[in-house]
Amino acid sequence: MGKSKGKTFKQGYKARETVFLVLMDYERRDAYLNSLLVSRLEDPDLDRKDRALVTELVQGTVRRKLTLDWVLSQLSNRPLEELDISVLWVMRMSVYQILFTSVSEYAAVDLGVEITRNNIGETPVSFVNAILRKLSRQKGTISYPDPILEPIKYLEITHSHPRWLIEMWSAELGLERTENLCIADNMQPMLSVRVNEMKASTGEVAAALTERGIEVVSSPLAPEGLLLRGSGAVTRLEEYRDGKISVQDHGSMTVGRMLSPEPGMSVLDLCAGAGGKANHLAELMKNKGRILATDINPDKLNMAAEAAERLGNSIVETRVLDGIRVSKYVDERFDRVLVDAPCSGLGILARRPDARWRKSESSIEGLVPFQLLILNEAAKMVKDGGLLLYSTCTISRRENREVCDSFVEENTEFSYLPSGREEDDRYVQLYPDKDGCDGTFIGLFRKGTSQPNLDVSIRNIPE
Repeated sequence: MGKSKGKTFKQGYKARETVFLVLMDYERRDAYLNSLLVSRLEDPDLDRKDRALVTELVQGTVRRKLTLDWVLSQLSNRPLEELDISVLWVMRMSVYQILFTSVSEYAAVDLGVEITRNNIGETPVSFVNAILRKLSRQKGTISYPDPILEPIKYLEITHSHPRWLIEMWSAELGLERTENLCIADNMQPMLSVRVNEMKASTGEVAAALTERGIEVVSSPLAPEGLLLRGSGAVTRLEEYRDGKISVQDHGSMTVGRMLSPEPGMSVLDLCAGAGGKANHLAELMKNKGRILATDINPDKLNMAAEAAERLGNSIVETRVLDGIRVSKYVDERFDRVLVDAPCSGLGILARRPDARWRKSESSIEGLVPFQLLILNEAAKMVKDGGLLLYSTCTISRRENREVCDSFVEENTEFSYLPSGREEDDRYVQLYPDKDGCDGTFIGLFRKGTSQPNLDVSIRNIPE
């Protein structure tokens, strides 16, 4: 039992009320869901189990919103668009518990009614109670689109993805692959961290975390990658504070490895953001050489600099620059240039449940010219014989393969380096369903004809 403002509430109420408050924040504010969630999880009245439940219910409700509304539309005699939005979110979070979690149906219904009464008022209580109890009785009779007669609508509704995205992936990858991607997007991925092997070995870190009851799995993609479950907030781990680990998807780690930096080289990271890849490159270079990390956002570069200090990566230098004009301000040419381009982010939908509802097909159309523009600018910064790498965290041919093909057509001094992948030897596309990581695209180019003295293929990445 918990207490609030003199009232006594049922067990589990506090967690559900927190879920409701996060969802209402999400509805009313133009802010990212995970940021809103983190701020609410700081409530001292929530224990570790509560925080885990709140996270699951918030992310799951937003992720499955389209499916939940489809179900509610079959139960309600009132159009959903006519309902008070707060009532709709209470019912969504309750339906999610009934359909997709092991929470008892009684608790989901009862607590949903209590949330309504205490946060919205008495008027909608009977309506909410009737809908939820009806679902509890009839959930086995809910109908969904026919996968044979309406395959696009079936995928859209049952896997809760925007129709435009289903149509695009189906055209590019086929219906079966699209469904597998959607299934992966609806699963909570393990936390991926990168071990700073200048401070500790991956085995040492894995053993220390395992000893504290954290589930640890070695990454199949990067030897310095570990996948964690049950770690809690990673910033509270002593390994994080000591600069032994950083949060980075192991698909993203393949970007740094494919660029093949060596100690003593000069590297330009043209869209460095918070510095995840720049700091990984510094660690691969044994903190010897020079890395210039640029971005147009000073706040993100401050984060990159703070990370470099925590990790001990003294070769990382940050500088606020517009990536499409960097050649006007930097005379140096680099051995390696990285363009981790702004993109639609369709490869990270599992980690960012609200992202699927923030994207549109028109946003892709607007990104492609900018991606090509910044890649052309990056080409000016590469030494003869140097390497240029283009990467995104999206799954979209227009933003990935077509950008790279256009670039090579316009810049004949650059040529593809083979990826060693059977799917297509010119590129690497990693997928959440096949590779267990973020959807990551990589295109690698060499400038000129001189041969660098190293192996730049990534044939060690499993098919």
